Amino acid sequence: MIFFKTYSSNTYAGTLNQCFFMSDKTVQTGRVFYRISVGGTFNYSLLFSNTVESTYPPVEGSYRNMKCDEWKLDVLRLAVCSKDDFDKFEKNGVMPNMNFTDVTFDGKLSKWVAPGETFSTDPIKLTFAKNDYLCVEISFTGTKLPHMCDLNIPGFLCENGKWIESNRLPVPDMVGCDRKVSLKIGYFGDSITQGIGTAKNSYSHWNAKLSERLGTENAYWNIGIAAASANDAASFGTWFDKAVQNDIVVMCFGVNDIMGGGGYEQLVSDLESIVCRLHKNGCKVIIQTVPPFVYNESMAVVWRKVNDYIKNALLQKVEAVFDNVPYLQDEGENSHMNKYGDHPNAVGCSVWADAIYPCVKEVTEKFK
Repeated sequence: MIFFKTYSSNTYAGTLNQCFFMSDKTVQTGRVFYRISVGGTFNYSLLFSNTVESTYPPVEGSYRNMKCDEWKLDVLRLAVCSKDDFDKFEKNGVMPNMNFTDVTFDGKLSKWVAPGETFSTDPIKLTFAKNDYLCVEISFTGTKLPHMCDLNIPGFLCENGKWIESNRLPVPDMVGCDRKVSLKIGYFGDSITQGIGTAKNSYSHWNAKLSERLGTENAYWNIGIAAASANDAASFGTWFDKAVQNDIVVMCFGVNDIMGGGGYEQLVSDLESIVCRLHKNGCKVIIQTVPPFVYNESMAVVWRKVNDYIKNALLQKVEAVFDNVPYLQDEGENSHMNKYGDHPNAVGCSVWADAIYPCVKEVTEKFK
């Protein structure tokens, strides 16, 4: 897709489509706030997808690579919200006044979105300071629309003239920015990669903290999706197509495969297939071991066996392996559990980011 030749991510938030939600065909208006990671004046373009990326069992009828129904994007408007104004908004609950600009699609203010369509906005020049927010206001009409139900950034719907916190709106896959970067680094994984376990809008997940340490010469795209699995990624659908747009892919999969009852053979086959296909597409790969979680006894056996495979067999097939387990695991008989919570909290994510930094830094220095 030509979009990726010009644009790369300029936020650490992960908001790919996890499932779908049903609407009632009336026009609804929502707002979502993305914290911008690198300040400056650049052209921006937002990337959208009308496909469910992964399997999310709690939503009946949702499945990976599912094309959502046609819907209408009635109006899309963007505004810069300063960090100070947003901080006041968080404290007093009063939506800040912002200067919005309409964004077009091939010169038009509205767009009919086809089932399974991936599309982007026309470029718009915006100026941000680091940690300012991009406010995306979207008005939409439809029935079955793409959804990130585990949205970990601020989202709102306008109901009776009031802004009510909500995740029921279609959001961008990427906040694309045309700044020049050395490398594009993608974080490919599940809820732990997306940032679940850390406070909403805190940007304290492990890869956000890692990206800060790695510096602004690179771009970082969080394509982690809550409840997703290696088996989803190995279906090589639209989610995988996003992963291969990066120069370096940092993988962390396996928790949901094991928790879902998947066996050792299937999981290692999926991991090897993903690595192989990423390499065929020119990506450099850093794979992590499967993190500690709330596994039962039989799951813990699979977990240990898979991690042995990653640290030995897969070590020969990737640019680097990072073993996160020694930094996250509990002690003694609970060594299969995460001492920072099943989804690691901000403290655990800081430990994780500090530990993985030398590994990722070495690979970036080698291939930049």
